Amino acid sequence: MWKYIIPAIIIIGIVIGIVANCIVTADVGETVVVIDPFAGKIVSVIFGPAFTVKAPWQYTKELYVAVKTLNFFAREGTSIDVLSKDGATISVDVTIRYEVKKTPEAVKYLITKYPVNPTACPRFPAFQ
Repeated sequence: MWKYIIPAIIIIGIVIGIVANCIVTADVGETVVVIDPFAGKIVSVIFGPAFTVKAPWQYTKELYVAVKTLNFFAREGTSIDVLSKDGATISVDVTIRYEVKKTPEAVKYLITKYPVNPTACPRFPAFQ
C-alpha cells in the first residue's frame, strides 16, 4: 500500500509546485510583463492590483509604475551646483516627480528598449 501512497504524494507535490509557479500577482503600483522566450514576444501586460496565470516556461518582469521621486538636496550631498550671473556658485535643491505612462504600449516599449538584465533571455531579440 505504501508503494502507491508515496509516489502519489510526490506527484501531487510536483503538480502543486507547478501550479503555484504559474500564478502571477501584481501589487498596487506595479506592472507585470509576461514574456514567452520560445515565441520571442511579450505575451501580456498586467497592471496591479491583479493576478493572472502564465505557462510554466514563461517568465515575468516587474515594473514599478506609481509616482517616483528623485531628490537632490544639499543635506544629502546631492544638490546641484550652478553658476549665477556674476559667477558665484549656488547650490540648488531639486525634487523631480515622475511616473511611467500606464498603457501596455508604453510598458512594452520600456521592457524591450531598456531591459534591466540583458542576458535574462538570449532567445528574446529585444534583450540582446
